[in-house]
Amino acid sequence: MPEPNKTKVVFIWKNMGHYHQARMEALCKQADLDITVIELYRREKMRFWKPSGVRNFKNITIWSGEANGLIEPLVGWLVLMAVLKIKPAVLIIPGYNQLSSFWALLAGRLSGSKCVLYSVTHALDKKRHFLAEALKKQLLSLFDAVFVAGGRAKAYMHQLGRPPETVFTIGNVVDNQYFETGCQKVRQRADSERQALKLPKNYFLYTGRLAKEKNLLVLLRAFAQYRMRSQSLGWSLVLVGSGPEETGLKNFAKEQRIADIYFVPFQQPETLVAYYALAGAFVLPSASETWGLVANEAAACQLPLLLSERCGCLPELLKNGENGFAFDPFNEKELAGAMEKLTQNPAAVSTFGEASHQLAQKLTLHQYAQRVSAGVQQIISRKAI
Repeated sequence: MPEPNKTKVVFIWKNMGHYHQARMEALCKQADLDITVIELYRREKMRFWKPSGVRNFKNITIWSGEANGLIEPLVGWLVLMAVLKIKPAVLIIPGYNQLSSFWALLAGRLSGSKCVLYSVTHALDKKRHFLAEALKKQLLSLFDAVFVAGGRAKAYMHQLGRPPETVFTIGNVVDNQYFETGCQKVRQRADSERQALKLPKNYFLYTGRLAKEKNLLVLLRAFAQYRMRSQSLGWSLVLVGSGPEETGLKNFAKEQRIADIYFVPFQQPETLVAYYALAGAFVLPSASETWGLVANEAAACQLPLLLSERCGCLPELLKNGENGFAFDPFNEKELAGAMEKLTQNPAAVSTFGEASHQLAQKLTLHQYAQRVSAGVQQIISRKAI
């Protein structure tokens, strides 16, 4: 039964990772919301997240196995039935690039829900074609409102013709406190942790999937240029993650004889935090990146940031020259220069790291929950557009 005086809200996620769980638990602390989460799949290919344990919110998992296109019609139908049963006041749908989103949208309309699109994409994320953009404008008209991650996503929604009063910026957040606390504990025993993990003294860190869109070949080439300039004074490079490009990247580093590159398999949050804690700076070279939540994690861990200009988290998490540098992801020389500029000024590493931490404090779970709650109340109080 719905709790009295609370607004029934349903969030749909394709697969629940630790990011999602932390956000939903924060939302459950909002006194005015009655939250239910519909998770489409328990696991997703190329997402190596460990399934979360106890979930302190109402949760429905549609398919207990891995995401599979063959069963998507069935999953969509089951989503429709679940939404019709719950009859939420507000239904939040993550994108419109999968069949289940349209089943959910239909269910929302049939049950009288306000349908909200959650979007993180932005104009620079991918190449845009006018026909696809025209179709998106039509799809957007089916939603009552849009929740966006940040400024770039908001600007893109406006570009697609979405009325400004129907676009709400809620942020894109991680559990900052988890990473802050974890880093503090690791740094208290830094020498023994570094020895145990066999990590170099100073290094740039990349964390994420080893996939084509992450542009890691450019990172390796830029790092090679940086090391040629810096010689023995240069930092190392540590890449934490797994994915389809892993073998090719390792072979490239070996063939080009690029020294001091460390490849570490994918890590769950409880072990990943040590790699952040012991790093000197964080680098994300993506050619396509809707946001880049790993940058949130790095900022929470007080690391300077070197971010591709394609990352959606600019400018929220990067003030160029204040907590790091933005760079053209297709310009190896520019990235190498940013690496050199940072490591030649040791004082800036500490200053930039603190500035990153301050920016991370503007993207917290509590603020996310407050913004979602405020957006929900505004949406249900508005007349149909």
